[in-house]
Amino acid sequence: METNSVLNEYLAFGAFHDQLERVVSATRHRAHEAGLEPLTFRTLLTLRRKPSGIPVGKLAQLIGIDRNATVELVDRLVRRRFVERRRDVNDRRRVLVSLTASGAAWIQPVTQDALRDVVASGPELIRALRLVIAHAGGTQTASAVASGGNAVDSGWQNHGTHTV
Repeated sequence: METNSVLNEYLAFGAFHDQLERVVSATRHRAHEAGLEPLTFRTLLTLRRKPSGIPVGKLAQLIGIDRNATVELVDRLVRRRFVERRRDVNDRRRVLVSLTASGAAWIQPVTQDALRDVVASGPELIRALRLVIAHAGGTQTASAVASGGNAVDSGWQNHGTHTV
């Protein structure tokens, strides 16, 4: 028989997972409406965070697919003029993939809409995260939540880190 503590951990994690899934699902839907598959959007977003460009192998690691599939994806994105390949100025043997202005413009409204979704979901997402940390972090964190303290800070302080 499960204890209430174990059941509460699963309930808290389930609530947090549901909140994350809502945000991710809304983002996927917005990307699809903009004509972008989830992997394409994730790739463009990854490249947006790396303005100087990155090698295909590193891109493959970041988006979680093998190198050959990444090369094919980059080929498609080059044809759509969303990304470009160029030689690394520091090492001419390396080719970097970077987002074009067109690619950045294509994902900008999707990203802005997704951020609005995060802001709207923020209070519930934070509440769910605090519950997960409280239940997973033990009684000290749980008592901080019960007394109105900051479960996120308390949970991380218990692990030697003071920032989230």
